[in-house]
Amino acid sequence: MKKIMVSGVRGGVGTTSVVAMLADALCTYGQTVLMIDLTSSDLLRLHFNVPWRDAHGWCNSRSAGGWQQRVFSVRPGLYLLPSGQLRPENYTIIPDDDACAWLEQQCLPHLAHLPWKIDWVIFDCPTVRHPVTARLRPHVLHDIMVVWPDAGVHALLGAHGLAQGSHLLINGARPERQLSGDIVLDWRVRFKQSVLPVWLHEDESVQEAMAWKMPVTRYRPGCAASDAARSLAMWCIGRVKHQQ
Repeated sequence: MKKIMVSGVRGGVGTTSVVAMLADALCTYGQTVLMIDLTSSDLLRLHFNVPWRDAHGWCNSRSAGGWQQRVFSVRPGLYLLPSGQLRPENYTIIPDDDACAWLEQQCLPHLAHLPWKIDWVIFDCPTVRHPVTARLRPHVLHDIMVVWPDAGVHALLGAHGLAQGSHLLINGARPERQLSGDIVLDWRVRFKQSVLPVWLHEDESVQEAMAWKMPVTRYRPGCAASDAARSLAMWCIGRVKHQQ
């Protein structure tokens, strides 16, 4: 079982959309995938038509390993564990300590005892500086940080740097725009091999797909974002073979 964490340098860079399209692309290549949403926003469920009114998720499972009963099978070989709502009638932010405790005490120790054969677990994480993201990092094979080439993300990345072993996934690239192109060039020079060879150019199909409650790889398989998602999936698979 290989683990991937996907986080953003800040909110709004497309982390959850990347998780949805990457998981679906891996599944297309015959891999079985479990997605786990560690964010309070709980948006990953909407990419797979799991409604808000269904409060199932890990944050309201109390027994050790009990969260396995709250996993949705969204298509053959593709599973989703939402974060869920502590109180369905009233949106509640998940406390940092609770998320860290669940991850370390209930999730990671029980992944080896899942009732399904899982090839990949993909964690949809909060921002890179969130405590649960830091706790998860030592346990994953691939650590992917999603960045959007704008001035704010560039400033944050410059201030906080890149964790050892992390890879940058550039999302929303617009090479024809001077600022976007300059920022991407700076990252490629500064972070070198840590910048993934796969870029996600700005593609309206990604937003349209979420409106239709599906990953873009299902909504429009032939668009540029779907091609990039499949390339990212092949990079993940290829890295495993290379390390073996």
